[in-house]
Amino acid sequence: MDTKTTIILLYGLPGVGKQTVGEELEKLTGLPLLNNHLVLDIVQKFIPKEFPEGKGVEKGFRIDLLNGVLKTKLKGMIITFTGGSSGAEEFIKECVACAETHNGAIHLVELQCSMDELVKRIKEPSRLLHTKISTEEELQEFLEQPNAKASASRPATIIDNSNLPPKDCAALIAQKLQL
Repeated sequence: MDTKTTIILLYGLPGVGKQTVGEELEKLTGLPLLNNHLVLDIVQKFIPKEFPEGKGVEKGFRIDLLNGVLKTKLKGMIITFTGGSSGAEEFIKECVACAETHNGAIHLVELQCSMDELVKRIKEPSRLLHTKISTEEELQEFLEQPNAKASASRPATIIDNSNLPPKDCAALIAQKLQL
């Protein structure tokens, strides 16, 4: 039986828990996680974030890797990224097109949490390990961008994880997506 490659796009605002939930989902499903900040940290080591060329390299890396996983018919992957960010909707459309071209199954999962919880989470010391938003001022600056809180135009599984530990959130995602 030919099974489809499973792609999970896990997105949401900065600090919502994409990485921690993604790590738990990876353990639960066996799907490898491409964490947003893994890509950002590699690219920004060579091309500082103030240069717009870096965005193209980041996106190209993600799309090339996604295409490679789909073409080789591997089990799949989880990709985290910041929803509402510049280019997020275009990225989603490209991922969907790649999956459809290669007969893969793609699932969009948007994580949400209360603003109070978000403010608390962005201050976690673990966020300093990567180039993550880690202050209220940085979060406010992000939220003031056009479309910062926009959801994908394509239907997504939406989970409020304000009071849900990452492991439980991952289990809920796996259950909802029947993984």
